[in-house]
Amino acid sequence: MANIKLKLRKVQQQGQRGRQLDIGKLKCQNINKEFVLELRNRFGALGTLADSTDEDPDIHTKWETIKNTYVEAATKILRYRDKKNKDLEMDSTWKEEAREAKNNLVENCDLGTENGEPNLGRGTTCCTG
Repeated sequence: MANIKLKLRKVQQQGQRGRQLDIGKLKCQNINKEFVLELRNRFGALGTLADSTDEDPDIHTKWETIKNTYVEAATKILRYRDKKNKDLEMDSTWKEEAREAKNNLVENCDLGTENGEPNLGRGTTCCTG
C-alpha cells in the first residue's frame, strides 16, 4: 500500500491594476506647466491649512495628504489613459506611422496638426488645455 501526499495551493489571481494616468501628456509644455501650477496651488493651500492647525500629524497622515494631492491634481489635469486591447494585432506600417506622429507631436507640440487639432493618439489631445 502506498501513501500519497497532496499539497493544496491557493490559486493566485492576476493583479487588478487600477486605471493609469496619462503621464505622456506631461511631454507637452503647456500641460506640464498647468500641472505644476495646479500642484503649487494645492500645496500652497495645504501649507496655509497646516499652519492654522496646531496638531502635529504623524508621518502616515502627511504621506496620505501628499499622495492624495498628487493623484487629485493628476486626475484633474492629465486624466486617465484609454484601455489598450492587447489582442489587437497592428501591422508594421501602422506602427511606423504612430511612431512618426508621436515624434512630430513631441517636437512640434505648440504647432498642432494641419487641421488645428493636435492628437497624441489613444484619443488624447495635447496643448489644448
